[in-house]
Amino acid sequence: WSSGGGVREPGTVMLPLDLPVVGAEGFPAGGLPFVSETGFVYACGNALRHASINGEDEDVGVQNFQWGAGSGVTAIACNTRLGVIAYAERRKTTQPPCVFVTSLKDGGVIAKLELEGELGVVSVDIAREHPRLVVLSDVPDHTVLVWDWQEDKVLAKSTARASRATSVNFNPSSANVLCSSGGELELWGLVVSGG
Repeated sequence: WSSGGGVREPGTVMLPLDLPVVGAEGFPAGGLPFVSETGFVYACGNALRHASINGEDEDVGVQNFQWGAGSGVTAIACNTRLGVIAYAERRKTTQPPCVFVTSLKDGGVIAKLELEGELGVVSVDIAREHPRLVVLSDVPDHTVLVWDWQEDKVLAKSTARASRATSVNFNPSSANVLCSSGGELELWGLVVSGG
């Protein structure tokens, strides 16, 4: 085996990974989060398409599409421990974009966050063990917002404008530590007050 001058080590075997090319017309959205051991989800216009790494559609009831509650999907995150998918909708002309937290089991909307004053959302992530969602808005502000969807409460809001962030994630060990990346890498610590 040789590709681009690469050499195979003696005794190693290169097995082809036969994955189908999956494509659909629609708005592109970052990420392909896993929703099960073999299933993942991606944006397709105003829907989330459930698919499988073995080339089969994931079983989500009658079909493999979960129709969005908003208008076009721009960012997706999933947390199988909490049984939720979060996604941001594309901004409508006169209304701010929203972020929806939906049930992984049936697709029902659990919570909705309206992002007043924001032009769009480029990244979302869900804390591993807590009902917290972090949202990164689009230019010009690059706002980082942490939201507790069970309490429907914004816990923190700041800007990542200096770093021109394009992605934000929770630390898997702590729902109080975030990282945003883009032009620079920034770490964020969330301090929750007692009152």
